[in-house]
Amino acid sequence: MTRYFLPVWLLFGLFAGLSGVVESASAAQHRAQFANIDYDVVYVRCPRGKEPVSRNGTQDLLNWNGVNDLWLSAANNVYHQPGCDLVLHDSSMTPGDPAAEKVLVNCDEDDTTSPVCSVVDPNVSFDGRYVVYTKFIDTRAFLTDLGSKGINSAGRQSFMRLDPAGGIGGNRFADTLATNFKPYASPALIFIYDLQTGTETQVSPDSKMFAGRAHPGKDIEWSSRIPVLDTGPFFMPDGRIGFTSNREQGFALFQLFAMDRDGRNMEVLSHRAMANQLHPVTLMDGRIVYTNFDRMLQRVSNNNFSLFEINPDGSAPFIFAGKNDATIWSYHYFTQLSDGDIVTTLYYNQQQTGLGALERFPVNPPGPDFVHKQISDGKAGDDLAGLPDTWKMGNSLLPFARPGQFRLTPHAGAGDVPMLPYSSSADYFTHPVGDRTITMNGRFTHPAAAPDNDLLTTYTIGGSSTIGSSVYRDTTLDAVMKVIGKDAGIW
Repeated sequence: MTRYFLPVWLLFGLFAGLSGVVESASAAQHRAQFANIDYDVVYVRCPRGKEPVSRNGTQDLLNWNGVNDLWLSAANNVYHQPGCDLVLHDSSMTPGDPAAEKVLVNCDEDDTTSPVCSVVDPNVSFDGRYVVYTKFIDTRAFLTDLGSKGINSAGRQSFMRLDPAGGIGGNRFADTLATNFKPYASPALIFIYDLQTGTETQVSPDSKMFAGRAHPGKDIEWSSRIPVLDTGPFFMPDGRIGFTSNREQGFALFQLFAMDRDGRNMEVLSHRAMANQLHPVTLMDGRIVYTNFDRMLQRVSNNNFSLFEINPDGSAPFIFAGKNDATIWSYHYFTQLSDGDIVTTLYYNQQQTGLGALERFPVNPPGPDFVHKQISDGKAGDDLAGLPDTWKMGNSLLPFARPGQFRLTPHAGAGDVPMLPYSSSADYFTHPVGDRTITMNGRFTHPAAAPDNDLLTTYTIGGSSTIGSSVYRDTTLDAVMKVIGKDAGIW
């Protein structure tokens, strides 16, 4: 089965195929190569385009070119597509040789008689021996009754409704299908894989002992039907494992936690948690940076996610970078390069499934920590322009932009629109798999620092969005298939 190569720490260039972007190889102006690297890589690999996709266990959807393959994002930390494996790339083998990819944790999505797990959020230890990650234990069944009046979902993300006859709304082949997610009926727990011994060990304590509470030694005062969801684990310099979890609230509010490597001495780090805190990473100076759904200065009903920082003891939480207005524009997934610079993904929430553009900025610039910027060309997520040092309101404002911040991937948009074919054939390139000519633009996500100031990232060729668009209206099915979906690989 064709597979994605997805959220990563160390990674390399290998790609799945997308049939809709193939043209004559003679049109290509550039040729992509497999990366020849001298370090091993651990990554998550997911099935692509498997049908049907289950929408909360109540509706089956088509999945053209993987458009309905959804992964964790800012608005959805409860639904990750089934069957994602933990894989090791052996850098001693020939680049591009499939034998170099060794499955460490196999989540077999085709064996529906047994629990179908799914791996996400890998993080490599400082000595390179261990990998900590989250595993959704069983993705075969959804929780139908959340057990609380007025709460009927635990996350939100958009699928696409697809019709090969083009009858959606009378003239569309595809359109947005907003979804309030139900969580899986089974928990998501943290595991460690020992690369030296080849063994997997569960780190998360028994989820039944902490139903709705995160305080060891105390009796359970209440419980939630929503299972424990331990996500975003990372190694801390003091030897503990940090992560985000719903254990304190019991529903779908994720907060920062820390625990020993054996799952003992669990504690909440972020008592100031107005809303979700996701995917933390440790900086070189020991601070923890994470994505946070919080409000700074402006009060709006659909706030976006920005980057926040906090000390390992839970002190001094404050905004690190981002914006706060009504555009649902998120800073999410984050890494620190060898030279100290920060790289993060910027994307429009819900319809872009965590895919967007990469922004880069210095970690400690001289002078003020923040500058005012705003979108300069009227397109959400595109070029930024500086503002005077005065307060200004508006949907295009970034009051917490960082000095020196710039778009690292200017060809990739972060706005609420699908990516389109390259405007010029001079931008076409030849794919290293099958000598295919790629005519479609794409988006980025999950940046990961690598040795010698390299940056490795997941890149998705194709529309990379579930937003309804005029490109799916009054056209042909063949034209839609050339732009819809995403071909995700590690670059």
